[in-house]
Amino acid sequence: MKKSCLLLFMIIVCCVCNAQIINTVIGNGVSGNSGDGGSAATAEIFPVDIAIDKVGNVYIATTSSIREVSASGIITTIAGGGLAGESGDGGPARAALIDYPQSIALDTNGDIYFSEIMNNRIRKIYFDGGIRMINTIAGNGTAFYSGDGGPASAAMIINPTGIACDKLGNCYFGDGNSRIRKISSDGIITTIVGNGNNGYSGDNGPATDAMINQAQGIAVDHIGNIFFADYANNVVRKVNSSGTITTIAGNGHYGYSGDGGPATAAELHAPVKILIDNAGDILFTEYYNDVIRKISSSFGNISTLAGDGIQGFMGDGGPATAARFFDPDGIALDSCDNLWVCDLDNNRVRKITFSYCDFLGVSTTVLPNDLIVYPNPTNDLLQIDNIPALTKYNLYNIIGSILRQGVLKEGNNSMSLNALPTGMYLLELIDDKGNKTVKKIIKE
Repeated sequence: MKKSCLLLFMIIVCCVCNAQIINTVIGNGVSGNSGDGGSAATAEIFPVDIAIDKVGNVYIATTSSIREVSASGIITTIAGGGLAGESGDGGPARAALIDYPQSIALDTNGDIYFSEIMNNRIRKIYFDGGIRMINTIAGNGTAFYSGDGGPASAAMIINPTGIACDKLGNCYFGDGNSRIRKISSDGIITTIVGNGNNGYSGDNGPATDAMINQAQGIAVDHIGNIFFADYANNVVRKVNSSGTITTIAGNGHYGYSGDGGPATAAELHAPVKILIDNAGDILFTEYYNDVIRKISSSFGNISTLAGDGIQGFMGDGGPATAARFFDPDGIALDSCDNLWVCDLDNNRVRKITFSYCDFLGVSTTVLPNDLIVYPNPTNDLLQIDNIPALTKYNLYNIIGSILRQGVLKEGNNSMSLNALPTGMYLLELIDDKGNKTVKKIIKE
């Protein structure tokens, strides 16, 4: 299948347009569970889903383990031993047996959650006394549907799929009962999407009355909207904070079409994993089209970010749109807004980045010369402390337009972002010698 698409490139400060480049960063192309203690690039792996923490550690769900790649590129197994099974709750995660974790997510504390499809459970990996421990937080192991309103650990669930956690400590997962269920921060389970019947219905009405068909990837934004890949219906749907469900991508017919036009008129084929980027755009993988696509938050149009639509393996070192995948699955963004992709049946994790990544990848809290910018993310006031002398500043949006200019005084300064919409911004500081420091700011 051939296609042409227009990829919107970001224009940063210098207003130079840079292509998104793809490369393999984890996996040698062989399915397996080898390589612990060595370079992630030479390890054997079968990557199903991926999550990345604030300091750059990467967590990967494989068929029978959870693996970690440190920011320095070393891979280790942190849960499961490569043998499928069901054991270990209450003990060290490394000694546990797990069976096909389908999706993985992190909470705001850095705890790891995963949906264990074959064991009908949601499990959590957490530190206790410096040791990573494991426990079940939802599902008693019996494949059925029960338990709403009670403890999630006593409920019955079937083949859980996508999972996501919000900033309040609630987690959401796709239940094979044709539902999406919520585990509250205090451990109570409820159904929030789906009436239990496979199908496609309910748009513009209560999500609990709708029919869905295999909720795979799930994402939650900062105001509580839930987005999910309705896999077998070939659509992406949204449940707003009031509980109303709508379709935001896909016309229900499987295929590959629609780039450049409204996402709701496009043809999709088996959307799998999904995320929300810092600009509010929705990114998702399409399993059978072997591409990654984006729904623009501004206009609702759809475009292809990566993949030429032909199954295979090629393209490393070149533009992501010319690359080929073999069943792309999990995706995640790092702090530099690089997109990491589980290229499932190529047994690799690949990374899609802009050439100016180093420019964006400064620390999220402390800048050179002891400059401190906080809180970040912020919902209004931005504090800029320890300015050594009068310093010019420019505030840019993500397409390179200057929104504000001025001078910061020596010492501590504050800046209100209340009038700006949510999203990502770049704060450029220029000292009296012309040295520049750039800070990525997130407005919630």
